[in-house]
Amino acid sequence: MAYFTGFSKLAGNGNKTLPMTAFLVGTGSAAEAGDVIWQSLAAPSSSAATLNYSAAYSDLQSSGNNSASQTTSAGQVTIDGMGKYKGVVDVSTALNPLSTNVSVSGTYAVNVDGSGSFTAAGAANGPWPMVINGVRSYHIIEPAGNTAPVGSVISKQ
Repeated sequence: MAYFTGFSKLAGNGNKTLPMTAFLVGTGSAAEAGDVIWQSLAAPSSSAATLNYSAAYSDLQSSGNNSASQTTSAGQVTIDGMGKYKGVVDVSTALNPLSTNVSVSGTYAVNVDGSGSFTAAGAANGPWPMVINGVRSYHIIEPAGNTAPVGSVISKQ
């Protein structure tokens, strides 16, 4: 099921009006959600330099339906436009108290079509896939030993 949240005039093609954003909600037995961001009709021309800003970061990781295995992270990262990022996040788990100002860093690569990959310093596996639209980057993370991939979003501030 999709919920559309607004409309925008899209340059080219007669200034066609299209929905700007949609939120997706799964209707099956598993809890699923996502969002849709429309891109322009013009061919993308992305590169590492497309990501050059400070951004908010958050994710929820779980290795299954057990709430004791959930980890939540939120914080701020700086993406340098040259293939590297760094920042600090606060991390909380169901079994451990809040850890604040945990340093994060890594690298990323962006293809001309907006697809790409990223790594996290100290991670046992990766690189992981990502896609960008200029103000957000969407990531799929699968930590070592975790069979439930995590989707995360980094949004330009």
